[in-house]
Amino acid sequence: MLNKRILAIVLCLMMVLGCAMAENRDAAWQFAVDEIVVGNGTEKVSLNPSGEVMFGREGEGFWMQASLILGGESVASVQAELDGKTIQGSADGAQDALIIDVTETFLQQYGLDAEELLDELDDLLEELEEYDSIEPDDVDDLNKIPGMSVEMLSANSLRVTMEQDDISVSFRITWNRLESGKPFDLSDKNPCRYTYREMYPGDGTDIPDALAAALNALMMDATVQEAVTLFGEPVLDM
Repeated sequence: MLNKRILAIVLCLMMVLGCAMAENRDAAWQFAVDEIVVGNGTEKVSLNPSGEVMFGREGEGFWMQASLILGGESVASVQAELDGKTIQGSADGAQDALIIDVTETFLQQYGLDAEELLDELDDLLEELEEYDSIEPDDVDDLNKIPGMSVEMLSANSLRVTMEQDDISVSFRITWNRLESGKPFDLSDKNPCRYTYREMYPGDGTDIPDALAAALNALMMDATVQEAVTLFGEPVLDM
């Protein structure tokens, strides 16, 4: 499936991209994906929404915020914090924050090891910090991935095109080091602890309702509706 290849390629991109050298441990990065064009055969749709991911380290833990942007404003945003003992998460528009204690036990349900995951996140930030900018050789390596074409726009920006059969996705990705640190604070939200008896994490909180409202707002965009019509189903099979 194309969406699985996209996830793999995004991870690959994050491992080879970087910008300024960082000397302190609390590093943070911003990745923006815009100018998204999806195609089915000869028909193409330029999407209005764009995406943004902020990712960083704070002390011994990590944080992440992922947002969908429309008209310069965030229409959907989720936040998460992870350390060796606890996972916390929420979304814009939600009053609750989900707290999952015993991180190791929770992640084991999904075949993940907490210590290995923290090490991989730490390695990812170290990889990013090792580069002043992307080099042409890095772009050449990315162009060796079957079905993908990469154009270097600047030292911290690429245009990526992926094709499989008649389906195509093109976008610009830009990255920068953040100086402001974590852009959210979950301490003001109502803490809701996961008891492992819920049907799914977040059950009983207002987080799913906030995400559903955000999705409905996103689906009202004309270009998103056009893309759904073009494919006859959601573009990304989540």
